[in-house]
Amino acid sequence: MDRPVIREGKKVILTLLRDEDVEWLWREVNKRDTLPVMGMYGILSVEDEKSFVKSAYEDKNKPKLLIMTKEGERIGVIGVNKYNRLSGTAEIGYWIVSKMRGKGYGKEALSLFLDLLFKELNFRRVYAFTYETNLASQRVLEGNGFKLEGRLRKHSYSGSEGRYVDLLVYGILREEWKGKKN
Repeated sequence: MDRPVIREGKKVILTLLRDEDVEWLWREVNKRDTLPVMGMYGILSVEDEKSFVKSAYEDKNKPKLLIMTKEGERIGVIGVNKYNRLSGTAEIGYWIVSKMRGKGYGKEALSLFLDLLFKELNFRRVYAFTYETNLASQRVLEGNGFKLEGRLRKHSYSGSEGRYVDLLVYGILREEWKGKKN
């Protein structure tokens, strides 16, 4: 693989996004089975994806990384959506292509990403939002030690479901993180 390895696990590698990933990103995020997990973003254009890849390099506190299998197949993205340095918090988001869901790739990618956020970027708290209907995302978060912190009732419109759904807030503190001793 000719990409720099940011973090490597047993199943996945986290690496930098490149311009060559734009078309792939555009195709994948706009698939019928990915839109429901992308939720609040809706349909994205190629220009949106170009901006997303460009933004991955603008702020070291806001990494956005490509998730690849050890064999080099692109399977998802994980990144910081926003952060607050004063309070030491980071909001994250991630997604995995549908054919690779339920195989542990998301769980390992999140574990590796938490290692980066807590050890290198020195965040003290990481949080994520997910739809009440996205049980797979809830399992990924809970499997990494996140705790359900709140529920925003009927907060977001889910176009794939044609209704408003609750938005769940999950969080983890550095001292709760299982990788803290590594």
